[in-house]
Amino acid sequence: MRIALFTPRPQRRGAELFSRELAGELRRRGHEALEVYLYPPPAQGGLPATGGEIRLAAGRSRLERFFGWDPRVARRLRRVLVEFRPEVIQASGGATVKYAALTAGPLPGPPLLVYRNIGEPDRWIRGWRRRWLYHRLVFPRVGAAVTVTRGHLPRLEQICANARSVRHIPRSIDVGGLAPVRPRAAVRATLDTPADAPVILFAGKLSPEKRVDRLLRAFGVAAARVPDAHLWIAGDGPLAGELSELADGLEVAGRVRFLGARDDVGDLLAASDLVALTSDTEGVPTILREAACAGRAVVATRVGGVEEAVADGETGLLTDRDDETALADALAALAGDADRRRRMGEAAARHFRESGLTIEAVVEAYLELYRQGLTRPETEAAG
Repeated sequence: MRIALFTPRPQRRGAELFSRELAGELRRRGHEALEVYLYPPPAQGGLPATGGEIRLAAGRSRLERFFGWDPRVARRLRRVLVEFRPEVIQASGGATVKYAALTAGPLPGPPLLVYRNIGEPDRWIRGWRRRWLYHRLVFPRVGAAVTVTRGHLPRLEQICANARSVRHIPRSIDVGGLAPVRPRAAVRATLDTPADAPVILFAGKLSPEKRVDRLLRAFGVAAARVPDAHLWIAGDGPLAGELSELADGLEVAGRVRFLGARDDVGDLLAASDLVALTSDTEGVPTILREAACAGRAVVATRVGGVEEAVADGETGLLTDRDDETALADALAALAGDADRRRRMGEAAARHFRESGLTIEAVVEAYLELYRQGLTRPETEAAG
């Protein structure tokens, strides 16, 4: 089977990392998988190039910002698809599914278009131009749809009503890739963090929806109650400078480490004690699954599919996203109680082992979806 995997850009984020893992496992099983990246890699945290990918490095033009798409990018993609002749095009996220829908139609076949939804479907379809584009031209061409968040399934079934199959397939976790390489003490020494300090880890893009500002303010309150607590912020993004200034203003800069983009999340998880996620919107965040795999308790806001990854009171603590007082209380409670953190981390690791979120099981679910989508119903074939 020939499968083209569209993802926004070659970067170390959940959708892109999963597409690379999926492509690798598909190739291992004898399928042809082509990774197609629309936009340039970030300044830091880019994925290394492989032999099985195409990088268009198309900038977000004025045409795309105004109309929602750029016909020049579509033409370049069409040339790629004509040469590769995919049977399946899988698009992760809204930025890629529009181009997949607008380029796949004229191809012979045409190929099965699979939309992999990550976040809340309605949150990014704003403005009449985008609504018209997606609901009139994009979603009607989707042949199969997947959501990583069980709670988003009913809405996805509505907006992809023409799809033959709409289902929930969770994100797999590369367990081997999370194995720490460096000792805990060595990582802490490198980051100028005391060996016995309780460390809270955030790992993700420093972008508005992640609300790291909320985390910093809550940590400022929690740090007054747990004076030896430290916060590591791993990631890069447009708000990096602003967040650093905020930390300085809160007088917690001495206990906050901005680590930039990292490719050693396994080391950071093993060297930290608690994972925090304070977003306004999410699917099922990869970092929460990784935290469970590493046996780390979590403090997170109750948004999107977070509750599918964290059992409140058992594997972590969840708070309403706008309740910074509750967030600070939760951070202080777990940062200051090593035994409670350990019990929650052990419960998280046990849940993860029982979940079956291996790449092998998840790829099999995708292959079943592809086969089902490529099988034309008898009534359609007869017509």
